[in-house]
Amino acid sequence: MEHVFTTWQKVRNPLVHGKGRTNQSDADFKNAMSAQSQIAGAMNTLILKAAGYSGYVNTSALEETYQLI
Repeated sequence: MEHVFTTWQKVRNPLVHGKGRTNQSDADFKNAMSAQSQIAGAMNTLILKAAGYSGYVNTSALEETYQLI
């Protein structure tokens, strides 16, 4: 989860924090999309864990990564 929190800190809402999406390069946009996918996967993992689920979860749909919880 520490990796996800660090990723979230780097990419959180660029419009609110002074960086417009129109100023992003293609590489920056791809990195931001990958980070958003990882953050969404972490939130889904937390919800599933809180609901008592155990098994494999998709931690990033964009990158197709899975983790056992």
